[in-house]
This record gives sequence, C-alpha cells and structure tokens, in this order.
Amino acid sequence: MPSALRIPDSPEHTIATRVQKLRKCTGRNQSEISRVCGFPRPYIGLIESSTRLEIGLSKLVALALTFGVSLDWLVFGDGDEPAAVEVCSAVERARLNPKMVETALANVLGSKHRRIRTRARRARAKASPARPLPAGPSLARTSASPEART
Repeated sequence: MPSALRIPDSPEHTIATRVQKLRKCTGRNQSEISRVCGFPRPYIGLIESSTRLEIGLSKLVALALTFGVSLDWLVFGDGDEPAAVEVCSAVERARLNPKMVETALANVLGSKHRRIRTRARRARAKASPARPLPAGPSLARTSASPEART
C-alpha cells in the first residue's frame, strides 16, 4: 500500500521560509512586496510567520509571478532554487510595471477573478502619494461687513 506524501516539517521545507528567503535576497521589506503583489500590507508578514496557514491560489500565483519562480518551487520546493539575480530582477520588473502581476493573474486565473484586479488598483491608489490640488481662486468665504457691500 503506497504511503501518503508527507512534506517534512523542517523550516527549509515551508512556504513561509521560501517567501522570507526570496524577500530578503531582494532587500525589500514586507510592505514593499505586499504592494507589488497587490496584497494588504500585513499579508506577507502573516505568511512569513506561518500565521496564515491557508494561502489561496491567486496569492500563491501572485507571489510566484512577483519573485519570478515556479509555483512548484514556491509551494513544494521542487526543482532548483532560483538565483538571487533572477529574483531581484523579477521583483524590480514587477515594481516598475504595477499592472504586470495583475494582468498575469487575470490571464492565469481567468475572468472570474476580476476582484483581484480591483484590489490591486486600490492597493496602488493607497500607496501612491496624494496629488496636490491645482492652484486657483480661494474657496474661503469672506465675510464682509454690511457697509462694504453697499
């Protein structure tokens, strides 16, 4: 009788340690990687601390696309570990082109995942600095005395 596949519990065999290793080799913090992936800010921290035990397929695909690694390696550790240079350049490409991950996710996961694109847009909007208001006439109301009105 074949035995069930068992993934060892050692730290080097977890998604959390692989994500943390990838992030650290890029020199980016958790907030930056979350923003590039289109995740809420604390999400990467939850993954890295193994607090978030159930990670959805769309999140795994976004991580794999952002870091430029295969989904098999990210989830199971199968195959060769990616080179640091490749990971850094993949993250930089994703950072410079914010719609890259969003578009790739939509293509990979299909049109039923439109909410992913919406969340990514919202995350980018929150992350971008506020635009200054254009200069124009003062909107302040001046209260002139009754004598000045006549």
